[in-house]
Amino acid sequence: MPERARTGIPPEALALVDKNGRLHDRLERSRRDPDDTEKRRWTFAAFLAASDALKHSARGSKWRALRSLNEARDIYLQLLAAQEGVVFPQLGPVSLENAGYSIPSAVVQTLPSDLEPGSMQSAVRAHATQLRPFIDAYDLGKLVRALDLPAR
Repeated sequence: MPERARTGIPPEALALVDKNGRLHDRLERSRRDPDDTEKRRWTFAAFLAASDALKHSARGSKWRALRSLNEARDIYLQLLAAQEGVVFPQLGPVSLENAGYSIPSAVVQTLPSDLEPGSMQSAVRAHATQLRPFIDAYDLGKLVRALDLPAR
């Protein structure tokens, strides 16, 4: 980043070199914390990615299905990081691990055992179940029905 654009150092960051003293001040973490609107968008995106996983799986595009499911899982982990108040929750699993949080063991259920449609459907169902508190919190139940994903 150009030095003139830098007005401070992000929370939990360490400046190794600061020749001009621009990194002396700490930036407010609230500048990077997602608000409810952003978290609602993340929830929507996580469900949309899960829907894409089912679509690609049904079409026989196994690797695209896996990519979509991985995206859905990463967004879910962003939501968990935000819920825990972790700095930079946008990094999802990295944010959680850097803050010393464990990835919930139930997330393993969102990993398909193979790339066949049945395994993908089971993984998406698990994802939908884990995402349910966010769906309820951000009033996205109609989205679940519209995308024809399992609600529970």
